[in-house]
Amino acid sequence: MKLKVVTSKADHNNFCDYVVCSRLKSHTWISILKILVVWLAIGLIFMSCVQFKAGKIELSPFILVMVISLAFLFYVALSRLLAVKIGECFTPNKDGIILGSKEYEITPEGIKETC
Repeated sequence: MKLKVVTSKADHNNFCDYVVCSRLKSHTWISILKILVVWLAIGLIFMSCVQFKAGKIELSPFILVMVISLAFLFYVALSRLLAVKIGECFTPNKDGIILGSKEYEITPEGIKETC
């Protein structure tokens, strides 16, 4: 029996989305985000305390909140941008190994790809 399969870029993207959604649950991202915020806050507080003790800056709550907010927003924007760029890098080529038209032959000996 011969079987012809045509795989498009949309099919590949849908499959990747399914795999990501089935393996990475939403609570995983929330816990990662909480850990990131905690470590970011600890790092900024520690650096601010060291500079405050050295007499280089005066600790103002408004400035501290602004610095933490800007650093966090920069990190989120950069991670989103990199996620899109990395996703584009891993998209297979048209008519390559994954995408395009393929013809398979199913025999008692096994499954073979025919050209």
